[in-house]
Amino acid sequence: MEFQTEEQVEFFLKAVTAQTKSASDISEILCEHSGRDKISPDDIITGLIYRLMTPMEDSDINKYMKQIDELFEKDTSSEEEEEEEEEVFEDEIIAEPRVIKRNSCNCNLCIQARVCLENYKNYETIDPLGKIFHNSIKKTCQEYRLSI
Repeated sequence: MEFQTEEQVEFFLKAVTAQTKSASDISEILCEHSGRDKISPDDIITGLIYRLMTPMEDSDINKYMKQIDELFEKDTSSEEEEEEEEEVFEDEIIAEPRVIKRNSCNCNLCIQARVCLENYKNYETIDPLGKIFHNSIKKTCQEYRLSI
């Protein structure tokens, strides 16, 4: 096992957080393009899959890493953020297992998201960040009884 410095661990944590923030922003766009006011589990999973399978542009990496650096520097209350996130799905109950809903928007992002959903079953990753996203997707699908 390799020794990791505090700086390496912090960089990895920031990278995971930046990827997650990007996936969250994608989920929000998917929700808006579906004509809904509230982000659904379908949007979250699709955003995670999109971010897993679609590499970020350099400009996006810089943008999100800057946001995360600022977030790490702030003294914010994580309890407030957790409460806000919990409210997103409070009235979303999935009684029967079902397939993730796809929107019909034809913008580039929505088209790419549908392509990612179609190809996800055959997608494999070996990098640690990809495995984190893959495990998040599996856990969310299980929790909300959704299949891709």
